[in-house]
Amino acid sequence: GSVEIDPGAKRALERGSSLLPAGLRKIKGHFLAGDVIEIRDESGRSVGRGIANYSYREILPALGLRGEEIRQRALFTRSEEIIHRNNMIV
Repeated sequence: GSVEIDPGAKRALERGSSLLPAGLRKIKGHFLAGDVIEIRDESGRSVGRGIANYSYREILPALGLRGEEIRQRALFTRSEEIIHRNNMIV
């Protein structure tokens, strides 16, 4: 599977940040937590790969949401990051 990110998320990843739900635009394919997924920009180019902390089903309701919104809705329980920077190659 893969995720599509916005330009702001791409810049953040290039600076060494983790991938957060706020920067996600789309999910393609199916994946589980612990799977390696592709990170793509809006033009479809590969930006990197990483180990997903959540499955595609867990991420869908959080697409584009900021941390406070995710906490209010209690969507994520393990981590705020979709992919932690230590588990990613950009």
